[in-house]
Amino acid sequence: MAWQERAIANSAAVARTKQRSIERSRSIIAATRGTTIEARENHTVQQLAKLAGVSLQTFYRYFPSKDDLLLALLEDEVASGVEEMRQMAEGHARMVDRLRSIVTAPLLISLRPGRSEFGTRQHHRLADRFPEEVEGIVQMYIDVVAEMLRATIDAGEVEPLDIASTSRNIGLLALSRYHHAAWGMFVDDPRREAEELWGFCAHAIGVAATAPD
Repeated sequence: MAWQERAIANSAAVARTKQRSIERSRSIIAATRGTTIEARENHTVQQLAKLAGVSLQTFYRYFPSKDDLLLALLEDEVASGVEEMRQMAEGHARMVDRLRSIVTAPLLISLRPGRSEFGTRQHHRLADRFPEEVEGIVQMYIDVVAEMLRATIDAGEVEPLDIASTSRNIGLLALSRYHHAAWGMFVDDPRREAEELWGFCAHAIGVAATAPD
């Protein structure tokens, strides 16, 4: 992942210790990911380093600031979520149903007990400081939308269209609805919202918004 490359690049002895650097940076991420959202956001760098079981010097070797760590956590969380969405989609036979699964997944995730609000709470703030990096994180979800849209077209279930622009528009719309749901804004029933979202997207790409197989 991109955050691992950034963390390794920040280490002075990259050539000699690349694998060790990867393992150390992963251990810091894993330890921090196991804390509460409030701890991640409110703890000092010293406290986060202690939680990770590393010295302050080691922490700064991989993450020059607390925001660099939070950015890595955001990327790690989104990457895990996208992989889970992909696995859920593969449970459907028809490509269009896999696409539907990917489009509605963010909203349905907002229903889960104990779901993480970390991404929603940090997304816009981190985007101000790391615009290119956060754009890349968002692109991970857009890419899986594009992948499923391309597969749907290849299967003959959707007429050919501009995959890049269509998947970007659908992806950004789905993520926007997810953020609204995560904050409890304008979303009374995420399941109903997910169906309405798919109905809108299905109409846009020219397929019937029927129930999945």
